[in-house]
Amino acid sequence: MAILALTALNARSQIAGYSKDLRRRAVLHDVWTNKKGLYNNDAPGPMPNEVYVEVESSVIQSSNSVTLTMKLPLSGPPVLGNATYFNTEEQPQTKAATMYRNNWGKTVRTEKFGTRFVDQEPYKLYKMHIADLGVWAWQFEGLEIRINLCENWSSNLWVGDTAATCVPNMNPHVHIVGLSIAQQPAYSLNPGVYMNNVVAGIFTAGGGSLAPTQNETASARLIEQIVMRALRLRLWPLTIGGRDAFQFVVSDLFAAMYTDPTWGNDSGARRWISINTGLAKEVQNWYGVIGLYRSSIGVDVIFCVDQKHPTFLPAGTGAPFSGQFLYIQPGDVDQRQLDNPNTRDVNILVGRGAFGINEPEKLHFIEQDDNYHKIYGDGIAGVRGHQTVRFNNDTPITGAEEYYGSMLVMSARPAYV
Repeated sequence: MAILALTALNARSQIAGYSKDLRRRAVLHDVWTNKKGLYNNDAPGPMPNEVYVEVESSVIQSSNSVTLTMKLPLSGPPVLGNATYFNTEEQPQTKAATMYRNNWGKTVRTEKFGTRFVDQEPYKLYKMHIADLGVWAWQFEGLEIRINLCENWSSNLWVGDTAATCVPNMNPHVHIVGLSIAQQPAYSLNPGVYMNNVVAGIFTAGGGSLAPTQNETASARLIEQIVMRALRLRLWPLTIGGRDAFQFVVSDLFAAMYTDPTWGNDSGARRWISINTGLAKEVQNWYGVIGLYRSSIGVDVIFCVDQKHPTFLPAGTGAPFSGQFLYIQPGDVDQRQLDNPNTRDVNILVGRGAFGINEPEKLHFIEQDDNYHKIYGDGIAGVRGHQTVRFNNDTPITGAEEYYGSMLVMSARPAYV
């Protein structure tokens, strides 16, 4: 005869165990703020200092805004033969750029005593909650850098006191993969006009469609083309290992296609592999660096993968076209619509003076108490502005704007199988 099975212990009497070690989700690493995360080595390495426009701290601290002045080179004709020099004198010509700043901050809610505190204390949840402000801060700064490179101003400048002045517009230099240099979109200070020009270019590159084609992806010929475009635009190269160079911050898909010898008929893999061992030791230690391309023009292009690269989503079937930039928000909230067939990767060719930072008030901690110091708001705050430093006349006009720091390279995302 079988022995009957025991019944379960009364549910209220069962002992449940809980680990007091809080787990955390892995975060993506950031090439702009040099913070570690998924898929990066342990060697620290900065983005080159030349990428940033620096202004004396004493000027920033005491100023509502900071104006930078550029002297233009001499451009008048010579005096030849026996012609008189009188009334041929050329006066100095200048253009100016103004840097702005605005508030930013982030707060969290905690309790210092009472039942809520007692329940959370074994996990040290509130302490970790406050510590996570540091992670949020570097994720937010990385986002602001990407936004300003794509749309000229960090998002905190779009609101409040600076809203009327810092109206978002695309980077003055946009290169659409699949178009010749002559076909690239014309820049305009009018955001609507420029947006239409860019999306119309994407539409043309796709053969009258926004659907992705292989012609709009990474290739060796493309790298030569964007270097030639950079030369025409007079982009300022960095100095890396004693050579002129640009840093090319690309998407993971762009890097995969470019280095894959089986992708298309113009893969860069063969040229890539043959010179990849030529990277200087200090460059090899930069976050995300995967290799180098030595162009025929004489400037190096150092590839750096950005796990948080922005995307651009074009829309429309005819003028006026529209579109929007999409980003990974703090907390690695991915809003980029990578699986939308019309989405374009935004790869960024970075040179000297790509953007400026105006930060008169550094990050600092803030707090607010309530209910006799029982409930607290803990936070961080500062005053800062990121922007592309664009020079223009006192009355800005489209043809007079000068910017030499970066270029957006928009590539398609066809199926990679």
